[in-house]
Amino acid sequence: IENLWLNKITPIFISSDMVFDGKTGGYSEYDNCAPITQYGKQKRCVEEYLIASKKPWLIVRLCKVFDIFYQDHTLVTSWLDSLQTGNSIKCADDQFIAPTYVADICKAIEGLVRANKKGIYHICSPEIFSRYDLGVKIAQYFQIDQKAIEKCSISDFNFIEPRSSHNTLNPKKLMVELCFNFSTMDSCLEKISNNYKQFKA
Repeated sequence: IENLWLNKITPIFISSDMVFDGKTGGYSEYDNCAPITQYGKQKRCVEEYLIASKKPWLIVRLCKVFDIFYQDHTLVTSWLDSLQTGNSIKCADDQFIAPTYVADICKAIEGLVRANKKGIYHICSPEIFSRYDLGVKIAQYFQIDQKAIEKCSISDFNFIEPRSSHNTLNPKKLMVELCFNFSTMDSCLEKISNNYKQFKA
């Protein structure tokens, strides 16, 4: 970061919704941060360093990111791959996420750079799902038996650290300032379907 400043380059730091405690979700750029995981604490440490610098910087906070390509091992396709091979997947109905298409993130960051924006921006789809509801949506779209989606609680998983329930951000600032529209999950599922059909053709 210091080298970027020395070369008159504005650093862009990719941060996360994990800088919040995840008790309520829908956090704006102006809400207080209270990370509960080491990952979130490390992200917040860099944010605080940038904020205190009084130099130009851009922080973009992301939520759960996914892509649309065949077996790309991101959220939606990894679930789809498991379901299509006859496996069931456990999905928490008490953890809420805002899956965001990675191409939207790239487009948004480029838009912020071209507009010479500084400060903190949330790049996060406004569509919110529980993990269970997202799993059911994927199963329905690809005509897979919904019984393969096993409802559970986030507390059923043995994580080393606690997991928050509401991993969502409010993207209104970005959407208003850049007139930005995010891809819908339905449109992304259509892209995934087309990519899988092409690969298997």
